[in-house]
Amino acid sequence: MRRVLWLLGLVALAYVGSAVVGMCASASSSPFDDAGIKAADSEPSVAAPTQTSTRDGERLVWLIWGRRGKGSQVAPLTVSWPQGLSWPGDGVNPTVWGEIVLGGAGETPAPASDVLVAPMDETGATCNGVLGPEEWDFGNALALDTPAGPLLISAKWTGKLLYVAAALPATSSLVGRFEAILTLAPSDDSSNGLPSSARATAVGWDVRREISTTRRGEPAGRDWRWVNVSEGATLDQVGVRGALSPKGDGSLRFVAAEYVLALVPLVQPSPGSRLRAALFITNLPPKHESTDAVRWPWGWGVAVPYNEAMISEHPDGWGVVRPGGHARSRGELCLPELLAAPVLDGQIGDSEWQGAAVLRDSVLGSGLIELRAGLKNGRFFLAMVCHTLRRNPIPQQLEVYLDPVGDGGLLPRDDDRLVLLTAPGGPASLMSWKLPPSQAGQKVVTPEGQWQEAKPSRAEGMIQARDNQVVAEVAIPLDEIGLAQDALPETFRLMARLVYDSELTIEVPKR
Repeated sequence: MRRVLWLLGLVALAYVGSAVVGMCASASSSPFDDAGIKAADSEPSVAAPTQTSTRDGERLVWLIWGRRGKGSQVAPLTVSWPQGLSWPGDGVNPTVWGEIVLGGAGETPAPASDVLVAPMDETGATCNGVLGPEEWDFGNALALDTPAGPLLISAKWTGKLLYVAAALPATSSLVGRFEAILTLAPSDDSSNGLPSSARATAVGWDVRREISTTRRGEPAGRDWRWVNVSEGATLDQVGVRGALSPKGDGSLRFVAAEYVLALVPLVQPSPGSRLRAALFITNLPPKHESTDAVRWPWGWGVAVPYNEAMISEHPDGWGVVRPGGHARSRGELCLPELLAAPVLDGQIGDSEWQGAAVLRDSVLGSGLIELRAGLKNGRFFLAMVCHTLRRNPIPQQLEVYLDPVGDGGLLPRDDDRLVLLTAPGGPASLMSWKLPPSQAGQKVVTPEGQWQEAKPSRAEGMIQARDNQVVAEVAIPLDEIGLAQDALPETFRLMARLVYDSELTIEVPKR
């Protein structure tokens, strides 16, 4: 028996040893080393994105071994602008460059996918890897389709400084270390190889240590010479500052990179000046999973459990609903009488929503978020449409938070209600918030309460997805949420969230 156990121990030790060797081999194949970026053996060929489902065990195997499925090797991914290029780690020139054109105030990008217009903007931007809406107008950004999902690039200049931002909104699951590398060269350099005047700025993110690093590089023969930029260095000292973060816009997590660079000596800054440019984001995980939510009032963020979202929402997250046909502000939603009850089939028809209030807005260049609402036959009708940046969105549920008394506040009250409609057209449920007895009658509300167990709701609806559009329609009986059509309050509060999943998998076929 002891001999058998000894042999089993040797087998186990050999297995562990092979695992360690495999992991070390996987680590050695990384495009990074202590000195910087090594040249990849070849540009990985990728299959078209596919819709898959992955169990936790498979995901764990993928994280450890870099493999998933039957013989399909999953390799780190590089995306670039212009598209289809690999990072010239060995000094090989990209065969195609994009252009950044310095424009006047208020100019919008050119329609060409390899030209980015940087309008004049005296406000600049804070270089912290978080793309604040007051800093960047991604409604005017280039939106390019890549194997890792949409790549958004925006630029502006302030006279002597160039600001560039890049975002991969579909990339929210990150493993290891990756970099976003911006390469610039004067437009009058006609060199066929990598121009000696080219300069590169690499900002990296270490997922394990959660830190951003910045390096600047210049060609050195067939390689790059890199200098680390300290966090406290000023722009005058190094001519560049960069930051990369998966914090996105602060509410929606995704890969976001920001650069601030001195235009001189690359170009004499004036409207019409041009720069050759290329952007590379390297070592991305091929598998991206995200659960997103769009909500009214307008916003886009990760979809956390509804009770946490309810507790953490700022009071401004509640919208004002005003029964009748006239709103007093852009943020208010009217609740007029509909000509007929819409058909709840997940398809919006103008004829069936006649008389409805309609609000439209765009978020992060995604196109359109649209909300429609109205009353008919004692029911509150609501439709929400999202044109999302994600590929193949999978609708999950529509969450409608209602505050019939309209007292708002940072935390829920006993009178608040939550209606959940699951996709595509499953049964709806109703939940109410219950404070603990110790909080009863107190004006100061704490997060100690909880949503009561869901009960069946008489609400009806449908959620459908087609291409990159998710549509939800729901009808909620007014009496179920404590309202009556003949005695509606002057206003009440509402927050609607449309939750959907998106999974993007890029597999490299085994060679």
